[in-house]
Amino acid sequence: MLSSIRSSFFQECINRTITAIALLCIFFFSFFYLPPYVITIYILASLFYIVCVEWSKLVPVNSVWFWFLTPCYLIFPFMILIALNCSDAYRILLVHLIILVASYDTGAYIIGSLIGRHMLAPNISPQKSWEGCAGGYLAACLAQYGLYWFAGHQVGISFFGITALICLVAQVGDLFESYLKRRANVRHSGTLLSEHGGLMDRFDSLLTTGLLFWVLRSYLI
Repeated sequence: MLSSIRSSFFQECINRTITAIALLCIFFFSFFYLPPYVITIYILASLFYIVCVEWSKLVPVNSVWFWFLTPCYLIFPFMILIALNCSDAYRILLVHLIILVASYDTGAYIIGSLIGRHMLAPNISPQKSWEGCAGGYLAACLAQYGLYWFAGHQVGISFFGITALICLVAQVGDLFESYLKRRANVRHSGTLLSEHGGLMDRFDSLLTTGLLFWVLRSYLI
């Protein structure tokens, strides 16, 4: 029984890792070697797919929440990502954002799966743990430090606070989407990237942290 659980976990890790690496490679190649409008097309295509295919599974179309959350939780944050991408001064923050969110998600998933014992929000997402949050924060700190070093920035005491704030906002975005899934009684928002829980799962933390990056854009650059 234990061996089958470990085998399933490692197989899931492999599937998620392969998909994540492929997505990151596509993003980085497009970001550095193709015109900015290509990333904008990716973002708009993702928004269109989520709204048309996945979103109605989480929030019924005939619900008042659909008409409130769609512009506030989806469209406006996606426009923020496009605004970052289209800004010559702040476009690099999109790379910063994706690296930090991917680092936090990966660290939280691996550490939480391996040693997670104390549940973070069992009524919303039983698989998320405080140990996972700590692992995600450590991974994000390492990624943030690498970005600071590459950019030639000094690492001060504020470094840990900024990283903690980014991780907190990313976790809030993740938990909110998990809450919508639990409320709709679905495990995956869609079949696209099902090993990640659907395409929406790849954007839930990006949407909330994207807003934070836009507010702090002058400080983070």
